[in-house]
Amino acid sequence: MECSEVRQALSARIDGERSRATWDDDVIDAHLAECEDCQNWYTQALTLAVSYTHLRAHETSLHLV
Repeated sequence: MECSEVRQALSARIDGERSRATWDDDVIDAHLAECEDCQNWYTQALTLAVSYTHLRAHETSLHLV
């Protein structure tokens, strides 16, 4: 499996689109366990997603005040 395919699948996983993904989770996880570049990409993508979620929550709370 190519890194670009794994990253697409991981992006879908982060976005909660796992049910629509056509990739086998075991294959994706095996690639991720072996590929440092994809591990780094996944860590950065998760960090960005969490940061965005916190930012949106903070913006929402500011509008409630």
